[in-house]
Order: sequence, then C-alpha cells, then structure tokens
Amino acid sequence: MKKRLASAAMCACLLVAALPVTAAAEEPQNAQQVTIAGKVLTDGMGWNNDGSTAAHGSKDNNAYFDGGVLYLNDAEIEAEQNAVSVSNGDVIIEVSGENVIVSTASGAMYSSVTFNGSEQGTAGDVTIQGDGFLGIYVGDGGASACAVQGIAQDTTMTIRDAVLDAEGRITGQGTLAVCGEAQVSVLSSYNCISMHEVRVSDQAVVALDSADGGGGSAISCDSMQITGGYVLAYGDYGAINCPGDVSVTGGVLEAYCRMNPYAPALYVYSYTDQDGNQAGGHVTTTGMEVKAGISDLDAQPVTDFDTTFKNYGYALIAPSLDALAWENPFADVKETDWFYSAVSYVNEHGMMNGVADTKFAPKGKVTRAQAVQMVYAISRNYPRQYNVHTDDPWTFADVSQNAWYADAAGWGGATGVVSGIGNNRFAPNVDVPREQFATILYSFAQKAGYDVSARASLDSFHDAAKVSGWAQNAMQWAVAEGVMSGTNKGNLNPKGTLTRAEAAAMLRSFVRATVLKA
Repeated sequence: MKKRLASAAMCACLLVAALPVTAAAEEPQNAQQVTIAGKVLTDGMGWNNDGSTAAHGSKDNNAYFDGGVLYLNDAEIEAEQNAVSVSNGDVIIEVSGENVIVSTASGAMYSSVTFNGSEQGTAGDVTIQGDGFLGIYVGDGGASACAVQGIAQDTTMTIRDAVLDAEGRITGQGTLAVCGEAQVSVLSSYNCISMHEVRVSDQAVVALDSADGGGGSAISCDSMQITGGYVLAYGDYGAINCPGDVSVTGGVLEAYCRMNPYAPALYVYSYTDQDGNQAGGHVTTTGMEVKAGISDLDAQPVTDFDTTFKNYGYALIAPSLDALAWENPFADVKETDWFYSAVSYVNEHGMMNGVADTKFAPKGKVTRAQAVQMVYAISRNYPRQYNVHTDDPWTFADVSQNAWYADAAGWGGATGVVSGIGNNRFAPNVDVPREQFATILYSFAQKAGYDVSARASLDSFHDAAKVSGWAQNAMQWAVAEGVMSGTNKGNLNPKGTLTRAEAAAMLRSFVRATVLKA
C-alpha cells in the first residue's frame, strides 16, 4: 500500500517561523530493541520484544511488542485485525524511511496500532520519533474505526519530528503531544483526534479532516494547549469541541466547518454551577492567530469570541456567519444598527429575505404567513439539524394553493408547529405578537427533538402578568435560552407585534439555543 501524500495545506504550514525544538526523549533503561526492515506481509506471525518470532494465530496482533524500542525502516506491516500491539512500560518507535502499517479488518473494534491496551499489561508513555514517514491505515470500519487507540489514562503519546499520516481515529484517555518538527495528518469519517488533552508546540504541523459526512469534529478533547506550530482543522459539525480549557498562546490555528453552517469552529463548554460560580472551560488567546470560515476560500482573521451563548460557553463562529463576509444588499440595514449581525445571519442562511431587492424593512410587522415561512425555511434548508417533515400537508380554508406561503402553512399545520385560529382558518395576514412567535419556535424545537426544559422566571419584567397562559412555558423557555429578551424599559411586551428586526434576532438566538447547544 502506498502512503497517502500530505496535503498542500500541510506543506504550506511548514512556513511557520522556526521555534526552539524540544530535546529528543531518552530511551528507556534496559530497553529491549527490535528492528523491522523491508516489506513484511505477516500471516499470523509476530515479533516478541526479544526479536524472536512467534505465532499469534489468524493474522491477529501480527506485531506484538512488549515495551522498549521498536525501529522501523521501510517496513510494511499488514494484518487482518490489529496490526501492531505494544504495551508494558515506555515505548519508543524510531522511524526512518517510509513505513506503512495496515489493518484490513472491516470491524470498528480493530485498529492498526494498539498502545497499552487493557489486555496487554501496564501502561507507559509512547514516543514516535525520527526523520521518517509512518502511515497508519485501517479498513472500512465505519465512523469508529481507529488508526491508533488505547493510549491509557495518565500517559502521553508524543510525536516528535516524524511524519505521521493516518486514516482513522487517534483515540485514548491520555495526552497527545505533537512537537519538534513533526507533521501529523489525520483523515477520519468521525473525530480525527479524541484524547483527554492535546498539546501542539514548536514547529509542529497538525492537519485534520473529519470528512465524508460522519458528523464528527477534527478534535474532541477535554483540554487543549497550542504554544507554537500550525493547526489546521476541518470538521463537519464544528472543528474543535472541548469542554475544558483551551489555551492558544502561540502558533496559528485555522478552523473550518464544512457541513453545518451553524456550528462554531471552536466550542468550549462553560456553565454556571448551582452556587452561581463560573465552571467548565475557559479560553486563553494570548498571541493567538486564528482564521475561520465555511471553507478556506472565505477565511478571515478572527480575534473576538462570541459569548452570546450566555452560560453555555464560548464559540468562535466562522466569520461568514457573522457579517464579516456578508455583502449587505439592504439600504435600510446599517452596520451601526443593533440588528445588523442578526439580519446578516438570517439572510445569508435563507431564513429571511428582504421585502425588496434593496429593502429589508426592519421595523415592518411580521404576519403569520411570514412567521411560518421563516421556520419552514430552516427545516427545509437544514433537515439534518431540524428533522421535522410531513408527507401530508394540512389544507387551510383561507390559504390558496398558489400562495407563496402555501407550502409553509401546510407543513406547519400538519406537523403541529403552528395551528389555525379556528374553523380551519390560518389567517395569514394577521400580525404576529411576540409571545406567539416564541411559542412557534418553542413548538418547532420540541418537534425537532431538542431539549426545551429550560425555564426562567418572568417576574423581573414589569409586564410579566400580561403573558398569556398558553404562552407561559414558551416565554419562560425563550427567556432562559436567550431567544427573547426584554425591552430597554424592562418589559417583555408579549402582546406587541413582532418586527422583522426582532424576528431576525430571535431566529439567530434560536439556532444557538438548539443546534449549537446540543
């Protein structure tokens, strides 16, 4: 099997300014040594740590190495299940030339390289180093297929100087450290790297691609530190997902979301505990250089974190989602307007259009026809995030089949997202009160399967008593999730007619209370 070439993006990463390189790791004392050179197609045969061969049966664990130093020089190791298993103390893999390790099994339970597996023995640190290339590939094991797995808790897998190219996940409970002049490229149909902690430093280059619609992130970890080097992360549904601290004090980070236009490039979970104290992850960005976007074509430098998730965390949103790359067609929407970013968001993603080519009418009133069309557009454009469908649309007596909103009204009535006003009438031209729009979004979130259990007291608003009984749950949820806020006079204005600017702001906040929070 030929090695997969590093991407052009990775090659470009080598332009990162030179930084001090960490000293090479010392070999374990009294280490056993095994050298594997030349092409090797194992057939149930393995190597013990003393260099002798041993049968392991049925092409399983074809190279079993019990600690020490493993030298690979132009080796090609192929197995049906676990190609290489190493354990019992510290392990160093020294690579020179071009080396390939392949597991041809189609089951997700197998991996090409297993470190410190629970059945192999005592865990130790693992170091892959040298000036060679190591390709680790797996068969068609589905989203869970692992190129490397089993890095035990409280242990570290260090990749120093060597070039590591992997197809399949790198997963474990320990720490992954990429340093020196290492180049790491991982392609996976799910999470590329799933570790307790990820560290990148020196001149290291890390290029990750969670591809093929598997729905994963490039990096899923409990904490991450980038003090140097270059990290390029592509994810289908968010590039980096970290519930702990993220510290980026040097180097370059580029993060891109390929499929889900709502997902943040970098999401760090943070919350307020029962005592009112801030808990969970924090973000440190001293000296940080970040680019983000839906693709590298619309990448923009980003320095500010969007913290409008309230207690749910920090998210670095691709700039094309937040007006940095939006070409404003509306003469009545200015950058200084409070609703500018909300209008850019909903317009760019098909939730709302203007009332004319160059007019948005932010102060215009929202009708029932417009309201259901907005929600229907989200369901239609993003069916994987909002799976609310019907094959039998409802027919309202006052909705013409030729009306521009007919499909939306029929969908809303059939799914229960909206209801009529009685006598099978929809009343499409009636204005929508603010509490009614909150109820529509609440119902939509329920139908889509999102958690709508959050509640906030409305007592702090002067006009809380004006909220209708049927709208209480929806309004309490909307306030708790930040979908709705009060006016500058401390009122909810539940009976007030919804404006188009207010609708844009609520739709944008609704996305963040559902998809981004889930």
